[in-house]
Amino acid sequence: MFLIKYLLLIVLFIQLGGFAAPKKPFFTDGETVIYAKNGSKRVAQEFAKLEQKNPCLRKIMIDMAHFIKKEFKKDMTVVMFYRTQKEQDYIYRNSKRYKRRKFISPHQIWHAADIRSFTFKRNEIDKIVDYVNKKYDSSNHYTKTAMYHKVYNGVMHFHIQFIKSKSVTSTNSCSSMP
Repeated sequence: MFLIKYLLLIVLFIQLGGFAAPKKPFFTDGETVIYAKNGSKRVAQEFAKLEQKNPCLRKIMIDMAHFIKKEFKKDMTVVMFYRTQKEQDYIYRNSKRYKRRKFISPHQIWHAADIRSFTFKRNEIDKIVDYVNKKYDSSNHYTKTAMYHKVYNGVMHFHIQFIKSKSVTSTNSCSSMP
């Protein structure tokens, strides 16, 4: 009987991840953390590059993570920042529209981020999208800063896109952003 209980505990331990290292965030400020999908080093490196490529998008990512933590007691996981042409072609490989005329994704020019959404309820998703859009749409070149949609392969996610509008006064700084 003892042996059976012992073996069941071992099986449970393995199913729960065994001695796997805990998830490590690529960003933390002591209050909020941001994770990369599957612990991706690439996503972490790209987040660091946002400091030069698109500091406003980086600021929005941190603000969004703070909002999510405060409102829902959840963490945020980034799936993608930058996308190569090869990755773009692969994602839209079955799209008739894309085959007729290729288009450039905001990801390809450091204007976008995709955020995992399956840990959120629908009402939480709506609140997150509303929060980001109300706060950042007025200074954004794009019509909408936050969207909840599926990419051509059917995966639902948050898509955040931002580059400072030319009509917003000041330099390339994000200090004038809300």
